[in-house]
Amino acid sequence: MTSWQTQGQYEYEYDQNGYTGWCRCVQGRMADGYWPEWNNTTGETR
Repeated sequence: MTSWQTQGQYEYEYDQNGYTGWCRCVQGRMADGYWPEWNNTTGETR
């Protein structure tokens, strides 16, 4: 189970172990519509 926490213009994903590394813009996508979620740890996008 994960949850998103909003900080400024971004939302950060947390699970029972803490921050997962995933983040996204508030509302789930960038202004241009690309890369709705990315991982600060691995550089992966989804």
